[in-house]
This record gives sequence, structure tokens and C-alpha cells, in this order.
Amino acid sequence: LSDVPTSDAADHAPMVTGVAAAPARYSSDVDAGLSGRNGYGSGRDAARGASHFPETEEHVTVRKRPDTAPGNDVPKPRPAPVEPRAAAVVPEPRPVELSTRLLERHEQMLAVLTHRVANARAVTALWEKGEFVTVVAELQRLNDTATTCDFLRMLIKSRQKGMNLDACNLLLPMLDDVLGSKYENFVSVALDCVQHLLNTFGDIISDTRAACSGVPGHQLDLAKEDRLRKCNGCYTGFEKVHSLLDTGTLGRSFSTQLATKADDMSAALKGFLSASA
Repeated sequence: LSDVPTSDAADHAPMVTGVAAAPARYSSDVDAGLSGRNGYGSGRDAARGASHFPETEEHVTVRKRPDTAPGNDVPKPRPAPVEPRAAAVVPEPRPVELSTRLLERHEQMLAVLTHRVANARAVTALWEKGEFVTVVAELQRLNDTATTCDFLRMLIKSRQKGMNLDACNLLLPMLDDVLGSKYENFVSVALDCVQHLLNTFGDIISDTRAACSGVPGHQLDLAKEDRLRKCNGCYTGFEKVHSLLDTGTLGRSFSTQLATKADDMSAALKGFLSASA
């Protein structure tokens, strides 16, 4: 009986750092291997039973803090906050310098404005006499879009003074040229003038073309034939303006407001042309 161990050999195994002890189920299996037929076993059987259950090692992974430098546990120093730099202070110009800058191009601007006033007065005088062909010829001779726009502004404010189908026929080709200007202000004036002409002569053109559409040309009297010819000329002029606006080129280079204005004018012209066809 003295050869039988009084306890499991695993209970007396020395502790090893980093190595875990065998699980409890291994101890029970060793005890079962030690017992024989009569409940006893030899030391050889115990050793044989223990050799079937080798001890296992658990590998421990050490995780370092992300804010520590490799090789030590000292946290990395955080960068100091960068303070925004103060904006450079631009000294205000002295009154003498400011007045000098304002007067640098005064003479040039005064000459331009004086020239425009003289041209506008000459064109207005011809328009008041009813010489429409002469007005158009004078504007073409001047070849000044600013003077043309000054004249168009005056025409819009005149409230149909001196306006007739002949004037509409002469103005529409001029508006095509102004609509091709690179200045947004000039294009806006041209659109206002197109709207003014459409409001003034749109119904007259539609009614005349509708009344004469079913009548052969040889049955029209001279007055109706002349009126139809003028209305057809205005209709063709509005078609050209609509074709220019329908391309959408105005919205690519000007403001959104002017592009919307051009789109609205194009839609109005489309409805007029469809009704007057």
C-alpha cells in the first residue's frame, strides 16, 4: 500500500511561469489510469497515464496602448494647437490718394458719356420726325451698341409713341445684334424691347394672318395686302429672335436671373408663333 500515491501527481507538479496547469479533467483520467483490477496501480501505470496528457501552454498576447511609443509606455506628446494668424491690416488710403484715383479716368469717362448723349439726341430727333429708315441707317452708321440701347430704353418709356408695324419691322433685326452682345445690361434691354413689341403688335399680327390665310392673294385689296406683308415681316423677325433664344447660349455666360428671363421670353415667342402660324 505504500507504493500507491496518496494524491494526484499533478497536484504536486511545480508551478511554471507562463504555463497553465493541466485541466481538472486530466487529473481524473490519471486517477482512472492508476487504478487496476483491484483498485490499485503501479507507478509505471501512473507515469504511462500521465504521458498521454501533455501539458499545454497558453500564449499571451500583449497589447500596447495606441498612444505609446514603441519600446516604452510613455505616451507620445500631443502637438500644440496652432493659433490662427491675424489678417494683415491694409492701411486706408489718404483723402488725397483717394481723390487722385477717382480722377484718373474722369476725363475719359466724361468724353464717352458726352458722345453717347450727343448720339442719343440725334437719333431721338429723327425718330420724332417719323423717319424710321433714317433712324436705322444712323444707328448702323454709329455702330455703337450703347447708343442703340439708350434709344431702346427711350422707346420703351414712350408708351407706343410713333410705333407702328414699319417700326417693328425695322427694330427686330437691330435686336438680334444687341442680343449677341457680351454685356448683360445690353441683353436685358433687348429682351425688354422684344417683350414690348410682342405686347404691342402680337394680336395685330395674329389676327391679320388668320383673316388673310383663307383668301387668295389676288382677291386682297391693296391695303390688306400691304398690311399682310408687314405682319409677315414682323412674324419672320420674331422667328429669328426665338431661334436665337432657343439655343440657350444666354444662360451659359450670364446670370441665372437673365437666363430665366430669356427662357420666359422664348416660351412666350413660341406660343405666339404657334398661334399665328
